[in-house]
Amino acid sequence: MKALKYVVLPLFVLLIGLFVSACGSSGGNSQPDGDTDTPDGDVEEPTDGDTDGDTEKPVDGDEDGDAEAPDIESLVESGVFWLENGEAQIAGEFFMEAYAAVPDDPRAVFGYALTESMVGLETLGMIIQVALQPKVPEKSQDDDPSDFAEWIDKELVKTLGELNAHFMKSVELYSELKTLGGLNMTFTRIPIYLGIHETVWITGEIDDTDVYVLDGISRMMAMVFEFVTAHHVKSDLYTVIGMFGSDMLDVDLPAILNIVAYLLNYDEDFLAFQDDGSAKVDRTRELLLGALDDVLAAMVSAESERRDDPDQSDDFLTVDENGELVMNIWRYSTPEEGEEPQEELAARVIIDADTILAANALKNHILVGDDLAYVDQTVSPLISAAAMVAITCGLLDLVGVDLPIPDAALSPSTLTTLLNGLMKFNLLALDFQAYYADPKPLREMLPAWTSDKPEFENSLYLEWECPDELTDDGLPDGSGGFFCAGDEDTLVDAAHFAGTPYAIEADEHTVTTPYIAMSDPSFAGLLYVDWVGLRLAEGEEADWREADQYSFNAALAKVLSGILSFL
Repeated sequence: MKALKYVVLPLFVLLIGLFVSACGSSGGNSQPDGDTDTPDGDVEEPTDGDTDGDTEKPVDGDEDGDAEAPDIESLVESGVFWLENGEAQIAGEFFMEAYAAVPDDPRAVFGYALTESMVGLETLGMIIQVALQPKVPEKSQDDDPSDFAEWIDKELVKTLGELNAHFMKSVELYSELKTLGGLNMTFTRIPIYLGIHETVWITGEIDDTDVYVLDGISRMMAMVFEFVTAHHVKSDLYTVIGMFGSDMLDVDLPAILNIVAYLLNYDEDFLAFQDDGSAKVDRTRELLLGALDDVLAAMVSAESERRDDPDQSDDFLTVDENGELVMNIWRYSTPEEGEEPQEELAARVIIDADTILAANALKNHILVGDDLAYVDQTVSPLISAAAMVAITCGLLDLVGVDLPIPDAALSPSTLTTLLNGLMKFNLLALDFQAYYADPKPLREMLPAWTSDKPEFENSLYLEWECPDELTDDGLPDGSGGFFCAGDEDTLVDAAHFAGTPYAIEADEHTVTTPYIAMSDPSFAGLLYVDWVGLRLAEGEEADWREADQYSFNAALAKVLSGILSFL
């Protein structure tokens, strides 16, 4: 059951964790909002002693009171000092001031942009840590659950919005820097924090090539948070927390399904769009296109840089002998028992030829839409490239995930092969143009649920094809209570969800995986499946059709079977 909870619980736990984070931050100091004026929390400049503080003290004997122009070199040096000492927010204040004084200085723009994204990553890391170890707040008898739902919706979206403002400001500044060009800075050590943990650090030269990759990372982070904050999270978590208390992570699968149904039934705004939800989703399109441009431009810039300066021994990003873009980050080794950790260089490929082809294909699909975005050829290589960045920066270490691949063999191509093999991605394709033309909120793309029963008795629609295995709670007694045991004698091909709008006929296949009724199996026109690959239709060539309940569940069985066999 524990393994299953890692599959089913992440979104639910994340919501709880984010709620706790919102509680903790609601009365604290706010982060800088990215304005180019005075940063939040800045100490005011000393006055000349007037009680009203309205007169600046003359500088260098200047009797008319005009202030001396800021010393840009000193500001940049101070920013670098604090950045190298792990204080991104303090460093950001100096770079912000330098940028306000000389907005076309590449060092000021870069420092401001980098520190904004680093503060965002640090905050995100703390949220992840809280989500993995949620605390249960005490509930007062006087608390009104509806008031709490309104409060959490407002505060959580506000908290995530403030976090996202860092990434959006970073994107804005990197865009200016890509136009400006001419960046060249050398750092002794820039520590990268996820929460309070220093995971890796950067040393050496940062130049124009690096800007594209750093901008791409900021764009992808902003894209995620734009999508999340497009939705309401208004729900009665208070009642749920009150029912289960400190046992929240030990509830069984039936309780999880009932909790999800309860939250969805509690308020029609839960996971529905905010008033500006559609506009935020539109912005995710532009952020995605910008990130794809960054992938393509990074390779062009890196190749040009290698021709002009073959010695790349001190660069953050380099091009190897195969023409692949490599990220060079330092970290501490995992020591053997009785040994001390040692500093080591983690040099990993983050962009290869398949990544370039995939970025071009996805960009053309979004802009022109002549063909679908095939998941195995177009989406999977880009997921792998993003995963390589996350792995290199220590994100998997933070959440305690170990990949079944030797460290030395890690690359986008090996991850793509693993993903396509496990997930059967060759059966799936996406139509981003259709989705962006009429985006739907998460609420309308989740599994369907009942709404005609008492509280916590409604559930998601799940059915299995092993009737002899089902226990009293209607779930199989196979792995995690989520899969049938797989004995052929217990599997019976059957129709599903009879008497509901989600009813499907028997499909002439018996599977150990669940059948799930989806509110919209096509995910607002986004998902297509290959009927020939699924053997739901005869033919030699692929037959791509928009997913429905029938084909979605056939594809789901293939995907889950691959994962189950791996586990």
